[in-house]
Amino acid sequence: MTLYIVQAVYYSTRFIFPVVDADQLVMADMATFYSQGFIPEPYFWGQNYLFPLESWVATPLVFFNVRADIAICLVSVTAFYLPYLAATFLAIKARRILLFFIAGLIPFVLPPAYIIATMIPRNFGTTSSLVALGIILLITRSESKTLSMSAGAIIGICFASNPATAILAPALLFATTRKRWKFWAPGLLIGAFGIYALGYFYVLNPEAIHYHPEPIALSLEQLKDSLKTQEILFYPLLLAAITAPAVIIAWIQSSKRNRRFIEFVLFGTALFCLGFLATDRISSYTLSPFYSSYRFWTVLPLLGVVIVTSALCSHSEKAHTAKKYSAPIAIVLLTVALVAQTVLAENRSGSYLTLPTPTGIENRAKVAADCKSLASSIDISRNYVELSQDDPWLMYGCYSMEGAVVTYFEKDRRTWLPKYIDSRGLVRVEK
Repeated sequence: MTLYIVQAVYYSTRFIFPVVDADQLVMADMATFYSQGFIPEPYFWGQNYLFPLESWVATPLVFFNVRADIAICLVSVTAFYLPYLAATFLAIKARRILLFFIAGLIPFVLPPAYIIATMIPRNFGTTSSLVALGIILLITRSESKTLSMSAGAIIGICFASNPATAILAPALLFATTRKRWKFWAPGLLIGAFGIYALGYFYVLNPEAIHYHPEPIALSLEQLKDSLKTQEILFYPLLLAAITAPAVIIAWIQSSKRNRRFIEFVLFGTALFCLGFLATDRISSYTLSPFYSSYRFWTVLPLLGVVIVTSALCSHSEKAHTAKKYSAPIAIVLLTVALVAQTVLAENRSGSYLTLPTPTGIENRAKVAADCKSLASSIDISRNYVELSQDDPWLMYGCYSMEGAVVTYFEKDRRTWLPKYIDSRGLVRVEK
């Protein structure tokens, strides 16, 4: 737990909180409006896809006066650790120190760019962690019908919010013994279809769609291209290699029945990965952690955590309980891994924060200062600002940071904003 806190503080203060991109500010804007009971559309502003799960989870924090852009970062960073905490707690409780070590080690041997990409609020990391946590709960607490249905609903919501999390779907096999699927499957379907049903809003209100994405194409040609492209294959293969030791040790320490399950899960996961590589979206990436290919594969290390959990819940003669000095040795080795990872991250810190992204990155303190200056120049209860040029930092940052409504109507995703301004009787101020 302490090592996780140290790692979280380092990455948060070094990479997550100092900078911000426009998409984060849109999510913060959503959480701010939600906290005030105003929900003009169900998905990401101006899009008929992507349920903003992190904005919803951050809403209670915003309601209690945590600044929205900070709140969504707290949600994404916390969510990153939930599956690892659950697995290591179960391993300690079962006195399975080897499994504790191998599950606890994963976050400390992951590439720093992966950790940054996963902790950045973008729905990818949080949905992946919640799916893994939901499956862990189904494996360990299957006797509770209410908990199973709730976990199933969370998994369904995450599947619908981030389709890449479906790579973990084969791991649900661990929760099918003794007909347990009867409890969680209805919850999963309700959660997934509930999120998809929200999209009907855009069928009834097509004017709310500001951004029209290209449909996802799935083809054998794209799969062949992906398998030949080193830049695309590097990320999943690296994450699979990092996760492999955990999977192998969990397989060795599992019962014969659970070994068969692990093998089926790995086969199913491989098929899902191939299907994902066959989509044209997989080629949409940059070297920056903000838009790197890691965001497509955030679930792969979590598969190892889920498989470790399945081994913890199976009974095997190969399982070893803790010996006298095994726990202290494991802690020392985890600490060494964290130090090495931190040194690597620090050596490359400049490149992580300066690589170009499609929407750009800005210093968070600068955006806050600019919004404070703008808000102080008007009466935010009576005025709104119409910009003379596009500035997403002010448009989406100033309401969540200072309560000032700012827009550039030609590029504003919030198609409903003119009506909102009229309903509040705000007077325009040009800047």
